[in-house]
Amino acid sequence: MIDQTPIARKAFLTLSIIVVLAFGNKLVAQNGEAIFRENCARCHSLTTDLTGPALLGIQTRVPDKKLLADWIHNSPAVLATGNKYFNDLFVKWNRTPMPPFPSIPDAEMDALITYISTPPPPEEPGTGGGPNAYDEKDNSILYGVLTLILAVVAL
Repeated sequence: MIDQTPIARKAFLTLSIIVVLAFGNKLVAQNGEAIFRENCARCHSLTTDLTGPALLGIQTRVPDKKLLADWIHNSPAVLATGNKYFNDLFVKWNRTPMPPFPSIPDAEMDALITYISTPPPPEEPGTGGGPNAYDEKDNSILYGVLTLILAVVAL
């Protein structure tokens, strides 16, 4: 009778590698821009006032990153402290409260604050950075090719 254990181990290893390579980039913590788009972009822009103020240059208005993180996590609590800047901002924006985002972890908060504090690089003429522009950070094709090679080698 043939021992199936080595074959099962190879199959399990191959499947594990495929899963990690195919979905690994999705499991990595989001970058600041993605966090901004997911949580902030409904009300804020970096350069234009929308429902809330433009956020570019926030580090000059609120140099204390911890205070800014506290504001994002729980704006009503910061307003309750009597902070002049945030209370003036609240009044200026017709007492429209910013919803709290307590679920943003500290690492993602750091990435978000870095993103909104850093001006985006100027777009080079003719690059057409539209929605169909190639994202150089996307390694999906590379992961797919590596997955296929590893699957063939494992068999």
